[in-house]
Amino acid sequence: MAECTIQDCTKIINANGFCSAHYHRQQRYGAPLAGPRAPYNLSPEERFWHYVDKTSSSKGCWLWSSGGRTKDGYVLFEIKNKPGDRQSMLAHRYAWSLANGRDPEEELHHTCYVRHCVNPDHLIEATRQQNLSDGNERRQLERHAYEYLLNQYAGDEDRLEIFLHQYANMNNGLG
Repeated sequence: MAECTIQDCTKIINANGFCSAHYHRQQRYGAPLAGPRAPYNLSPEERFWHYVDKTSSSKGCWLWSSGGRTKDGYVLFEIKNKPGDRQSMLAHRYAWSLANGRDPEEELHHTCYVRHCVNPDHLIEATRQQNLSDGNERRQLERHAYEYLLNQYAGDEDRLEIFLHQYANMNNGLG
């Protein structure tokens, strides 16, 4: 089988002459060697903080700035303690563990409701039922507020456009 066309990469070609990793970087960043990768010589904790943006959220969220997300919107951090030793952990759980010196005993609830936020001050331990119940209540309130505000802005296209833009940003953790 053919190898990736990137120098020193011995992985098998996935598409367009690249292995899976280089192909995805090409698709995401426009170049097979691009991307916000942390240097390999950093400790797991140093690599973790390399990917955290503490400045772009007005809500005080520390947003994860790298990699993909799970289907539920959470982000994974790959811990590499030594070559060949890999372990993935949800990034917000890793941040909470660093801040508290232990792994959480239960699920973690985002009090900011931003799933890619890793600010330990925005995370509290909660049971599965508490976490689901709070999320359901919030979605119900959001739906009622959204419908109310849509009705309030009906007929005023400029204000409606501003509201919809702000609502979209708020739901992406940018508001």
